[in-house]
Amino acid sequence: MRGIEHIARLLGLGRKQIASQDRRASQRVTINLPVRVTGENDCANGACIARNVSEGGMLVTPNLAGDRGRRVRVDPGQGAQVVTARIVGQRPEGTGLAFLAGEEGRSLAHWMVERAHGGGA
Repeated sequence: MRGIEHIARLLGLGRKQIASQDRRASQRVTINLPVRVTGENDCANGACIARNVSEGGMLVTPNLAGDRGRRVRVDPGQGAQVVTARIVGQRPEGTGLAFLAGEEGRSLAHWMVERAHGGGA
């Protein structure tokens, strides 16, 4: 399977939509799509916006209630597979999530980029 940055470039996304790699294993792509995030003991608040996604995780807003390491489920809706992630960080711009299953996370990331930028409605 090709990397998310390859898909983003095929869809004609510019540098503003593809963030630099910094510490991440794969590049982030701006998507701004609704997702439902739920977790144990109501740590996650449900309706969120996925601001960006990579093959390893995503950034969602608003910030989720929950400690670093807490497991959550990410449901993008529209028939896409629900994936499990963990909270890896809180920052003013949102909550960072890391996908726990590599292949499922990659598949979700590719689906979301295509949906956001490829018109997969």
